[in-house]
Amino acid sequence: GIKKEQVSWVTCSGLSGEGVYNIKRPLGIDWYNDPSLVDCLEDVAKKLNKDESSEAIEANFLFSILDVSPTSKNNEVIVSGKVEAGSIQPGETITIYPSEQSVLVDSILSGNDRASVKIAVAGDFVMLKLREAYYEDIQSGDLATTVGNDIPTAQEFTAQLLTFKLDRPLLPGTSFMLFRGGCEQPARIKKLVSIVCKKDPKKILKKKVKHLGSDQAAIVEIELIEKKRRIPILTIEESKHLGRIVLRKEGRTVAAGLVESLDF
Repeated sequence: GIKKEQVSWVTCSGLSGEGVYNIKRPLGIDWYNDPSLVDCLEDVAKKLNKDESSEAIEANFLFSILDVSPTSKNNEVIVSGKVEAGSIQPGETITIYPSEQSVLVDSILSGNDRASVKIAVAGDFVMLKLREAYYEDIQSGDLATTVGNDIPTAQEFTAQLLTFKLDRPLLPGTSFMLFRGGCEQPARIKKLVSIVCKKDPKKILKKKVKHLGSDQAAIVEIELIEKKRRIPILTIEESKHLGRIVLRKEGRTVAAGLVESLDF
């Protein structure tokens, strides 16, 4: 939920526009001298940009691959995706997981016109032209990162789930499609560990669980059905974006959750 300290109050009128931007408040409201609504929103935007800039400088480069295509040259591919953390410049070497191939970033392309840019930072959607790369070993959902910043791969992991409205309960063995960023994999529930409190997940409500119903929080073990290829997975502590998962079954979202630990 939303905490009290995360909420700001601004007196304004949507009808008259007073307190929204440059229309002054009535003389009777002399008890409120804080900024207007637009000023408050601009302050929030500045704070977010400052935090993102700090993260871009300090964090390791992390790139979520959404699409991959070969070029006319041998061992050269173009991957498109989102810079999840850090920054990248042409000439740097990165490692792609799970194939663990180290590749050279030849150039960075941005926009529909594929304009060349000198740097990409956290939050940017760009295309990276890679050299010394093998197209057949790269897939949508793979992750690229700074050399030396190893990303673990796994077939099984433990997650904290929150179920939505269900037509049928979730049981051990229930299959579904697992989504994590650009990664989509068939998976199933291996074990229902416990039902926990939605407000305080550390508080266990029930240990012996046979099924999960609608609007319940639980700790579960999930395993991928396809064993041919392990996928790179980060916990919620390692990445606030890529540590989140969504479960869909028969065209509906049945649950969402956080990756807590990997079961190698």
